[in-house]
Amino acid sequence: MPVDRTFRLERVLRLREQRERELQGQLARVYQRQREQETLLDRMHENRRTQIELITSELNSSRVEMTYVQFGSAYLERLQSLIDRQSNVVKQAVKATDQKRVEVHQAMKARKVMEKLRQHWHEALVEEDRLREIRLIDEISTVQYNRRRAEA
Repeated sequence: MPVDRTFRLERVLRLREQRERELQGQLARVYQRQREQETLLDRMHENRRTQIELITSELNSSRVEMTYVQFGSAYLERLQSLIDRQSNVVKQAVKATDQKRVEVHQAMKARKVMEKLRQHWHEALVEEDRLREIRLIDEISTVQYNRRRAEA
């Protein structure tokens, strides 16, 4: 009786592999967006530090220009509100990245389950072939033994 030599869940395995690859691509894009948002936040912090230094140097100068200090302070307040908003954007991006990472991990586990099933199927097939070969060799040996006994 011929044995089917194809893993019957091969298509499911291929679909899970494809899903995992898609999720990994999505994770890479989400992570890239997160890095961009973090870079923007870092630039905002750097602008804030620079503005504080400019205002400080203006206040330490011999002749203080109050309009410059007022505009600088207003700019700092606006920049701080932008920094706060950007911090929230970064938090959301980190949350999205973590969620996508969990999805990728689950997809990997699902694929590995299917690969483990395929491995067990293959091992069972090899064992079945080995047993069939042993039975065939035993049968041949029995026939040869009986033939020699009959000739003697």
